[in-house]
Order: sequence, then C-alpha cells, then structure tokens
Amino acid sequence: MLRAAAELRVQGLDVSVVIAGEGEEATALQALAVELGIGDRVHLPGYCSDPRGVFEAMDIFALSSHREGLPNVLLEAAAMEVPIVATRIAGVPRFVVEEETGLLVEPGSGPSLAAGLTRLLRDETLRQRLAGAGRLRVATHYSFAKRIQKIASIYDELLTQNGATRHLPAGRLAHAI
Repeated sequence: MLRAAAELRVQGLDVSVVIAGEGEEATALQALAVELGIGDRVHLPGYCSDPRGVFEAMDIFALSSHREGLPNVLLEAAAMEVPIVATRIAGVPRFVVEEETGLLVEPGSGPSLAAGLTRLLRDETLRQRLAGAGRLRVATHYSFAKRIQKIASIYDELLTQNGATRHLPAGRLAHAI
C-alpha cells in the first residue's frame, strides 16, 4: 500500500494513507513511509473502537492483504459506501465483484494496486457507482439477518445428517449467539 501511495504521489495525485489498527509493524511502516518520501502522508492512529469516522473520511478503501478470508473490514467499508480496491485473494472475490462492487488487483503488486487506485481517484462516476453497489450488496447478501440465516441452515444440515429432524428457528439461534 505504501509503495502504491508513493507511486500515486509521483503521478501528482494528492493522497494520504490511514492504516488503522494495532500491530507490531507500525514502526516499520512509518520508517518505510519516510524512506518513500511520504512520511507526512501516512497516518497510523492505532486501534479505533469506532471506525466510522475513519471510513467517513475516506475517498477509497484499499485492502492490500496477501492472506485473508473475507474480512469484515471490506463489509464495513462497503456499508459506509466507500469504494473498494482489494487484492484478489481467498474469499475477497466472493464479495468484491470486479467492476461491479469494487476493483480487484493482484496481491503483492504495488503497480497493480497503484493502477486500481489511480483509476478510482480519476473517475468519480466509477467511485460513486461502486460505492452504491457495494452498499447494496452488503444489505442484500451480508446483513446480520442473512448471516444468521446461513448459520441456521448449517445447523439444520448438521442436525439432519445426524438423524434429527428438528429445525432450529432463526430467532432462537440469534438469541443463542
């Protein structure tokens, strides 16, 4: 992400990077930002108990991970109508549908990430379209109620496999969680 941000600055784009959360890499990330000449453009606020303000300040959310399942942070960004550029790994393409709910880039490729970010930064119509579609996808496929329905169906299937025929009502399961 930092290398992509440095490339965007070279292109003349006015970007800042916020990396929220805790981790042992904070010092190394800040040192790399200074080395790349973007130290004043990289902010590491640490743990955020309520990240809504961070999402509200974003023009674009970038997930540059090498390994992930389907991280909640993608759903949170989309729910806040922030357009997404994410690496094409594991469960991410289940949510980020290329050109529909976000842009997918190759993992480990700073140039690929920079190209995706540049495209969104320069195309406000695309940003707005992806943001709206991402929000709609969260609401229709990944809401709390939908996730509980999926969990309830897994329990139903397991109960059926074990010879039981009783189905748990979704409401009871929701109270049990």
